[in-house]
Amino acid sequence: MTPTLFLDRDGVLNVDHSYVFKIEDLELMPGVVGALSLAVDADMRLVVVTNQGGIALDYYTEEQMQAFHGALADRLRTDTGGAVDIAAFYFCPHHPRSNHAELAQDCRCRKPAPGMIEQALEDFPDTDLSRSWLIGDKRSDINCARNAGLAGSVQILGNYEAHPSPDFSCQTVTQAVGFILKRL
Repeated sequence: MTPTLFLDRDGVLNVDHSYVFKIEDLELMPGVVGALSLAVDADMRLVVVTNQGGIALDYYTEEQMQAFHGALADRLRTDTGGAVDIAAFYFCPHHPRSNHAELAQDCRCRKPAPGMIEQALEDFPDTDLSRSWLIGDKRSDINCARNAGLAGSVQILGNYEAHPSPDFSCQTVTQAVGFILKRL
């Protein structure tokens, strides 16, 4: 069984410039390359789970988001000599304020709902939930980890209101991964 590190995107992997989708705006969070390398060295699978409501709000298209994900994955691979490889990107295109009825729906994939993690479990049935964690920067990330039955969650502080009870809160992805690796 394989432990999985589920990662929010904006504010965890890349700097959150609010609805980031332009490749030229891709800026990795400090320490993320080294932190993810440590997770890979510990045989953790890396999976991104990200709310992308900007699609529903007409800020960008799914194709633009996919191109950004490709650039992010390429950058992580390049900066680590191929060591860091994101196994999959899962995203929710819905947003309750969308003018498109099909995208304003109450869905199972928008965090804090666990739908993206459930899809990852279907795609990667060897996932060890008892050793899988989520790193995020919002309350919805922490609640998603709980709703999915993960071993735990870590909140990166700074961009959003702190969750009252994450398993750990810290300032950097490096600290988050260090905390998780001590618990595997």
